[in-house]
Amino acid sequence: MTRRKKKDEEEQQEDKDESYLSKNNANTTIEQEVQYLKKLLETKNEIILDKERYINQLVNENRRLQEHYELIISSIVDKETIITSLGKINERVEKIAATTSYTHCNDVIKSYSGSVKESKKSRDEKIVDKINNIHKLMIKSTDKSNSNVLEDLKKSIDPAKSNICVNSVRRVNNGIILSCENEASLSKLMASIQGELGANFTVNEIKKYRPRMVINNVECAYTKSEGLIEKILSQNKFGIFSSDDIKTVSTFR
Repeated sequence: MTRRKKKDEEEQQEDKDESYLSKNNANTTIEQEVQYLKKLLETKNEIILDKERYINQLVNENRRLQEHYELIISSIVDKETIITSLGKINERVEKIAATTSYTHCNDVIKSYSGSVKESKKSRDEKIVDKINNIHKLMIKSTDKSNSNVLEDLKKSIDPAKSNICVNSVRRVNNGIILSCENEASLSKLMASIQGELGANFTVNEIKKYRPRMVINNVECAYTKSEGLIEKILSQNKFGIFSSDDIKTVSTFR
């Protein structure tokens, strides 16, 4: 009986030990799982942060691409606008060149000092300059029904090839008036027209204006003085005119 009891007690103690070990093992497993879950959560959070950073990068890149796209579109629109404007300008220039001028010389850009000097010229000097710079041709068709003198002239003569500079063209009845840059251009143009179109056109140089000068209250004795005309010309700077070009008329009162 005593042995049986002792054995039962030993078995009960063993059961208690096993239960205690089982509880300890369970607690250890839970703690390990908690630690694992914590590490897993930290890893997931890092992944989420990486994803958020990547998304932000994509958003910024998309914004830059959108701005670049809008810039390209605006550049294309500006380019098309410029091309359209240039086309209109070219059409206008061609129209003006075809209707109002035969050819054009390059304008000389005057310096400030040159402009000031020119502005200081006297009225008489300006008149003389204007007279000296008149180089005009009157070109008319022998056929009075011909109203296309300028067009016929363009087909036969190219001033640029002959180094002829024509400043302007003015239409007149049954013809045109060409204003040349200088005497050399006028002579070349006249020779070219007479050589190419002499049978169908008449060419005449328009004479320069002859200015008048009235001198009042001059004593009769001075009107016969030798060298009077030369002195008047030299003192007033009449340029191309000489005493042979001057007609003197005396009126006595």
